[in-house]
Amino acid sequence: MGVIYEPRGKAREYSELALNLYKGCSHACKYCYCPAITRQSLEDWSKDPQPKVDILKKVEREARKMQGCSKELLLCFMSDPYQDEKSANITRQTLLIFEKYGFSKIQVLTKGGELAINDFDIISRNKGWKFGSTIIFENEALREEWEPGASTIQSRYNAVKKAHEMGIYTWVSIEPVVNSEEALKVIKNLKPYVSFWKVGKINHYPEIEKKIDWSKFLKNALIELNGQAFMIKKDLLAFYDPKTMNPIYEKPKAIKTIIVSDIPIWIREQRDPQGKAECDEFRARAKARNGKKTIVNKKLY
Repeated sequence: MGVIYEPRGKAREYSELALNLYKGCSHACKYCYCPAITRQSLEDWSKDPQPKVDILKKVEREARKMQGCSKELLLCFMSDPYQDEKSANITRQTLLIFEKYGFSKIQVLTKGGELAINDFDIISRNKGWKFGSTIIFENEALREEWEPGASTIQSRYNAVKKAHEMGIYTWVSIEPVVNSEEALKVIKNLKPYVSFWKVGKINHYPEIEKKIDWSKFLKNALIELNGQAFMIKKDLLAFYDPKTMNPIYEKPKAIKTIIVSDIPIWIREQRDPQGKAECDEFRARAKARNGKKTIVNKKLY
């Protein structure tokens, strides 16, 4: 397998292709799944992250072979592309390589906040490219507890707002939801600046999971997201109750489920062209993966 790869399982909900530039991540998020995958402690995973060996040479070689790639590619799943100035420099060089070889759909996901702004010149001139930020809290004390090495919430807010100001397609990942009230505050605060939302619950933390009324949270999240383009992740979607959530929308027929393999993707269709384009993209991706006969496209109500 090359450095550019096809994600599997739940990660496939985010992107068709992915690239991890680093081994390790200094953000040291408590909920990070990477230490378990790599069989390390969180301390070992986060204490000395390093770029992968010859990573830029490998990216250049593989990108050349994939010239004109139209599949969406994510930076990064198992590390953050903007951990510090060194990683930011590698990320910028990587973006320039993808631009050079005509990759039409690149999306960045980071907790690096304003450190990413330096690359908005590249992202903004490639209209199919997207800037994403993981933001699960408004409260800085909670951020410090759960994401001690990541940028501040304000820094991430500033980056999303700047990207929006520059005409960049912005998306925010509220995953994992650790505190339901905090997650709702993020949606309220950033609604005017976000093109697309992805929301998912925390897993593997039973003591937290049992404290949250997930049906109530989902209902409140849908109220806040009304009029927005969004995706509800599979584990959270399981708490959907049509009896109590049906009245939320003025036009519930606009809600559709698209089945991609065994993954339901829930989309609130938009009237604006940008939202419609996002929905069309999911449909095209589903058809390319499974063929028309295996696609289920139906109304929820």
